[in-house]
Amino acid sequence: MKTPVFFLLTILSVSLLFAQQEPDYQDGPELESIDEVEQTSAPEPAPENDAQKPIQEDALQQDDVQKDTQNEAVLKDNEDEIKVVAPPSADNHPDFIPESVVHDDPIQRNEAPSSQLVTRNSVASADPPNVILIVADELGLGDVGCYFGPQNATPRICQLANEGLRFTDFSASAPDSLSAQRAIVTGRRFGKNVESTGLGAIAKKHRYRTAFFGQWLLGTDSAALPTDCGFDVFWGTTAPADKWPFHPVAGELNAPLKVWDNRAVVGYNLNPETYNKQISTRAAKFIKKAPNDPFFVCIFFPSFRPLTSQEPDAYSNAVARLDKAVGEIVDAVDAASVTNKTLVVFLSTCGPNRAWRAQAGSTGPYRADVGFEGTIRVPCIVRYSEKVKPGVYNCFANQLDVLPTVAQLWNVTEEELGKREGKSLVSVLDGKTDPVYKSFAYFSPDGTVIAVRADKWKLYCPQEYKSVSQTENSTPGVPAPYVIKTIDWELYDLSDDPGETTLINDERPDIVETIRKAINR
Repeated sequence: MKTPVFFLLTILSVSLLFAQQEPDYQDGPELESIDEVEQTSAPEPAPENDAQKPIQEDALQQDDVQKDTQNEAVLKDNEDEIKVVAPPSADNHPDFIPESVVHDDPIQRNEAPSSQLVTRNSVASADPPNVILIVADELGLGDVGCYFGPQNATPRICQLANEGLRFTDFSASAPDSLSAQRAIVTGRRFGKNVESTGLGAIAKKHRYRTAFFGQWLLGTDSAALPTDCGFDVFWGTTAPADKWPFHPVAGELNAPLKVWDNRAVVGYNLNPETYNKQISTRAAKFIKKAPNDPFFVCIFFPSFRPLTSQEPDAYSNAVARLDKAVGEIVDAVDAASVTNKTLVVFLSTCGPNRAWRAQAGSTGPYRADVGFEGTIRVPCIVRYSEKVKPGVYNCFANQLDVLPTVAQLWNVTEEELGKREGKSLVSVLDGKTDPVYKSFAYFSPDGTVIAVRADKWKLYCPQEYKSVSQTENSTPGVPAPYVIKTIDWELYDLSDDPGETTLINDERPDIVETIRKAINR
C-alpha cells in the first residue's frame, strides 16, 4: 500500500501548490490519499422504530401573533402584495453584504469526468421532476421528532420522513448559514458566479418556472439578487435574522431590514414570528398556479429563534410554526396533484447556535462547540413518491451533494454542469446503502483544512474554536458569551462516540498519522 499512498500524496501536494495560483475553480472535498484508513462496512440500517417513529397530531401553536411591531410588513389574507412602509432614516444605514474571503477550494481531485450524469434504469431515467428545496436555518437534530426531538414536536416533518428517505449522517459544509446557502445553491464552498452556475440558473436553462422565497445571503441590492440568478420570482430578505433591528442585544446597531418583492423594496422589518408563514403561503400559491408546468422552488426559512419573546416555551412554539409552514408547502404539492412528479428535499443550514440556550435548538447527542458535530450535522429528508423507497441512509453525505443530485435528475450533462465539489446521490435514492465518500475535508474561511472525516474517524487539526460559556447566567433572549479554546490534533471515533467526548489518539496513532500526511503534504 505504500506505493499508491506515496503517489496520491504527491498528487495532493501538487494540488495544494496550484491552489496558490487562484485558478477559476478546483474541486475536491475528498482526500483521495487516505486509502490506508481502516474502512468499515456500511452501517447497519437504523431500527424500524427509530426510522418510523409514530406521528402524533398534537395541536400546534397558531400563527395568530398579535404583535404590533413598528414598521412590520404583513401579508393580508386576501392580498398578494405587502404594505409598503417607509423606514426610519433607512438611507443612513449601509446594507448588509455577505463576504467571501476565499476564492477556491485548495484541494482538487484528479478524475476524468464522465460524458453524462444520467444513469439509466434508475430514478434518473424518469421524467425530470419538479423540485422543492426547503431549508430551515439552524434547526438542530434534537428539534425534530424523527431524529432526537420529542415525537410530537414536528409531525409534518416526521410525516415527510415516513414517506421518504431520511439521512442520519448528513453534514453542513461549515457551521454557518452563509456557507450552507452557497454550498446548496452552487455545489461549491467557495464558488463564484452564482448568476450562471447556481441551481436557479440551471433550472431556468431547462425551462422550469423558478422561485426563491425567504432568506437570500448571496447578494444584496448592490450585488446579485435571486432574480439575477435564474429565479423568476423572489420574495424575502437579504440578511440573516440576527440583523433584525429589534434584536435583543444589537438591535439598535442594525439597519432596517428590507423586504424584497422581485427587484423592488416593498417593506421593512418583518415580524420574525410571522415571516415563515408568509414564506409558506407564497410558496404554496406559486406551486398551485401552474402545476402542469415544471417548477423549481427554493425556500430558505430564516432562523426561527424567537428573538422577540422571552417566554420559556418560545422556542418550541417557533419550531411548531416552522413545522406547520413545511406542512402547508407539502399540502400544496398534494393538492396540485403533482406528488409523484415532485422531489421534496428538507434540510437545515447548520446546527443551532447554543449561545442562545433556551432560545436555541438542541444538538441531540452531538457536541455543540462550534465546528464539532452538533453544529454541522443536520437533518435531511428526501421525498419522491413512487420513485424513492422510504427508508434510512446511514452513511456520510453533505450539502454539496444537493446540486449534483438535482442536476442528474434534470438530465444535466457533466459538460454543462462543470466542476462541483459534491457527489450525486441518485444511487442512494435508488436504494444503495454503501458509502459514496471515502473522506471529506472541512475548511476554514481562509482555505485551511480544519478537520477531516474518513469513514467513522474524524480528525481535528490544531486550531481555536468557540465554546459557550457554562459559568455565565442564562438570561432568556440574551446570548451567552463564547469562550475561545484551543485544541491540538484530536481523533474521535464517531461510531462509538458521536458526542466526541473521548480522544483516541493514543489508541489509533496509525489513523492520526495517515490523515495528517494527507493534510500536510
